[in-house]
Amino acid sequence: MDTSSSNSTSAATISPPPSLPTSSQTSSTALLSTSNARLLLLSVALMYGSLSVALRMVYGRPGPPTASVLSTTRGWMSVLSTTTPSLATSSSLLSMSSTFWMYAFELAFFNFATQALINIGLLTTASARSAFFTQLSVVITPILSAILGAKHGTIVHPKVWVACSVALFGLYVLSTDHANDDNDEDGSGSGSMLRLTQGDLYCLGSAFCWSYYIYRLSDWGGRFDETQTMFVKNTFMAIFYSLWAMISWWWFVPRGSSLWEGWMDPISWLILFYSAFSSGALSDVLQQKAQAVVPAAESNVILSLEPVFSAILGLCLLGEVPSFYELVGGGFIVIASVLASTV
Repeated sequence: MDTSSSNSTSAATISPPPSLPTSSQTSSTALLSTSNARLLLLSVALMYGSLSVALRMVYGRPGPPTASVLSTTRGWMSVLSTTTPSLATSSSLLSMSSTFWMYAFELAFFNFATQALINIGLLTTASARSAFFTQLSVVITPILSAILGAKHGTIVHPKVWVACSVALFGLYVLSTDHANDDNDEDGSGSGSMLRLTQGDLYCLGSAFCWSYYIYRLSDWGGRFDETQTMFVKNTFMAIFYSLWAMISWWWFVPRGSSLWEGWMDPISWLILFYSAFSSGALSDVLQQKAQAVVPAAESNVILSLEPVFSAILGLCLLGEVPSFYELVGGGFIVIASVLASTV
């Protein structure tokens, strides 16, 4: 990433050591302005927000797939959707340094860990509650940026810390709504404290993995070609997902049971393809392109709009009406995103 052309008002400046290698590819991020990069991140947040709605639609179809099979299917679809542009530069891809391959593998591992921990946490934690816990990465990311990037001169702008605090309060309001619902069901009538279950801890682990993924994209995102990086990363992820599906089938699925009874349903395939292309391949490339310009902490605050978009799409497509707490909490997240974008 060419730090000499970075915005002087950037929320965090990450200056990589000169000894680290760079790609021979000319990145298109050099022509991307900060405002356009922020718009790209908003579109990525919208696509990510549509993911949970799309998956709920798949799970609502007859004979839905298991989480591992669904993830594996989406993973290989994401690979296929980036195969054509990647093959156009296959010769340069084969000549990439070991640093590039290790970087792509690192991104794949932490992206896979993010999704795997969420899927495990969802076994005992409600989907909305898990989304709020994973969005705690809004606060975790600037801390990681400050700690891991200290030796490179990383500085997190004070306004971004304020934005992170506002977003965290909004997420607390959202989580309190569901904590109150849980306490009302068990008759305790008290929702002042959030009880951390084992599923909650898995979701928190997912937030840490996602924060590190965000940090690494901002740190090295501009060094390599976006399409090549995401193609290799998605391939590694698809392999991880396939291993997960095979392990699930071998050890956890009763003999004679199907991992996807309704696999011939064309609607499910269409929804999965959309989710793989939009919130998978396309969002990966756009996110890397944008985060080569926008710092990690600010990027994660903007991406925290994901549950807000999920609520809007859920209302329009699934008829899910957001509660008062969800509207208030979502409002604070919007304020935090705007605040971080004005740095």
